[in-house]
Amino acid sequence: MKDAKYELLTEELRRRIREGSLRPGDMLMSRSQMEKHYSVSATTINRALDALESEGLIDRRKGRGCFVAEYTGTDKIAVICPLSVKPNKTDISPFMVNAIAVALKDTGFVPLLFDSESVCRSFDAALEQKAAGILLNVYDRASLQSRVARAESMGLPVVFLDKKGPGGGFVGTDHYRGALKGVEKALALGYDRIYHFFENTDVSSVVERKLGYAHAMTLANLNTRLIPVDTSGEDYIARFYEAMTENKGILHEKCAIFTTNGDGMTGVWRAVREIAPREYPALISFDDPDIVLPAGAPFVNIVQDLQAIGAEAVGMLLTRITKGAGPYEKRISPEIRVVTGGRQ
Repeated sequence: MKDAKYELLTEELRRRIREGSLRPGDMLMSRSQMEKHYSVSATTINRALDALESEGLIDRRKGRGCFVAEYTGTDKIAVICPLSVKPNKTDISPFMVNAIAVALKDTGFVPLLFDSESVCRSFDAALEQKAAGILLNVYDRASLQSRVARAESMGLPVVFLDKKGPGGGFVGTDHYRGALKGVEKALALGYDRIYHFFENTDVSSVVERKLGYAHAMTLANLNTRLIPVDTSGEDYIARFYEAMTENKGILHEKCAIFTTNGDGMTGVWRAVREIAPREYPALISFDDPDIVLPAGAPFVNIVQDLQAIGAEAVGMLLTRITKGAGPYEKRISPEIRVVTGGRQ
């Protein structure tokens, strides 16, 4: 039969250590204090302390008591990212993981993959396996705030990739510069009216990109209309498809359509193909090389350099591991490539 009190006490102390209310070097309560505070027996306390010691979370010092263990990293770099394939999302994670693996080659460090599906659990597992640093390509960043703060207080560097998170370093595409370049290219192609389909969400990194795009188009002095798309549900591509269908009247004009990423453009373009306007719009989007366009339809592809993001993130992390300090932000300017339709 399981000892419920032992499990509850173990989890309570583990939680306090992980969240940082008990920091490296802090002394735990004495056994007599725990007996009174938690209303448990000495046997229950000993079992809980044994479990925490076996996990490397505490050090027992003879004659002095129990202390939260100091963190000493190994040669492992934790990479927390989506590992499961979702049919309604295009994921950059495989390319990013490959870039990280290439950048770590011959450095003495090895990547250790964790799934971001349960991001807090994966973060805790990375700490328990004594990762020397953590690279994060995750959507749920807000829930990591206390964990990132604790990791950095322990001298464990954390770097977010592509989507900026709470604390830690950041390496990603300069979305504002990319948007501005894309808009300038559309102008050069003769499109002076742009419809911007964007995610209507409160996710911080998306809001940052959305504002960057809108600002870029304002600076370009364009006659621009913003069309919000509700992406709170799972079927992301379908939401953009529906938004384009609802706004099909814009296809009577010579215009360009701008989305914040390739998934959004996929949904928009499916609707445009079905509507089949007399003159197809120009498209502007980030990283969607697989769109098949009709003859003459231009696509301004804003290409994010994922290899550069991975390499810069590894460089930033290793600098902070070896030197204890280093840069905290790096934005990489994307390239602009124009593809003209006709390749059926």
